[in-house]
Amino acid sequence: PVILDSPTPSYEDCENIPADDCLDDLQTFLHVTALPFTYKEEDLDVMCEKALHGYNCTVVLSAGGCLDIKQKEMLPIFISSASYMFLMLCGNGYNKDGYLKEAFLSSSECILENKKQMECCAQETGVSEIPVLHITEDTGKSLVDRQINTCCPLSRYLQCTFNVIDDKCGTSAANLTRTYIRTAAGPEVEEICDKLHNYPDPDSSTCSSPVPICSGCLRIHFQYYAFIFTLIAYLWFYFN
Repeated sequence: PVILDSPTPSYEDCENIPADDCLDDLQTFLHVTALPFTYKEEDLDVMCEKALHGYNCTVVLSAGGCLDIKQKEMLPIFISSASYMFLMLCGNGYNKDGYLKEAFLSSSECILENKKQMECCAQETGVSEIPVLHITEDTGKSLVDRQINTCCPLSRYLQCTFNVIDDKCGTSAANLTRTYIRTAAGPEVEEICDKLHNYPDPDSSTCSSPVPICSGCLRIHFQYYAFIFTLIAYLWFYFN
């Protein structure tokens, strides 16, 4: 397991603190459209160390008054989400591994083989890379508007990725993927989206767009339509 007594970075002044790098490290596991699946334990340990460095580094940033207003506002939110992910995949930092570490490592190889379909789900649903940013930016909007902007794309993404992984890797891997995405999205997103009827399943009364099909031979790309129509026209002209 990753040990919490890893050395904490220290800096003499704010100009020497790479704030963006620290925040990027803190968000190692939080990008729901770029989930860092790996079946190699050593790679997961590296990511856990990176996330831990991000935590230590941002604590120093905050204590030194080195964050701008937006960074200071978002830091507790990112730390909260990152802490849940750390417990899930990395452990408690002392003597226990993450409670889903074994399942994560054993499922990741198959999930990675279907990375393109997962990317299709992200693209077709329009889900935000970090959904909580929509929640914090839309505070002046109604609950329904925030649900439409954030929860509808996320619920479609959850269902789309579940369908892909369930079809290719089995229900256990699909459930793991869903748990990962919901945990990475964070408690603030969960609190808003839980008020959406049927969440995490898409609610047709609020979310008008359908869940895209990105699995297997049923996956159809709009960019191929022009090619297909051109081919049909060519064949019709050739044989007539």
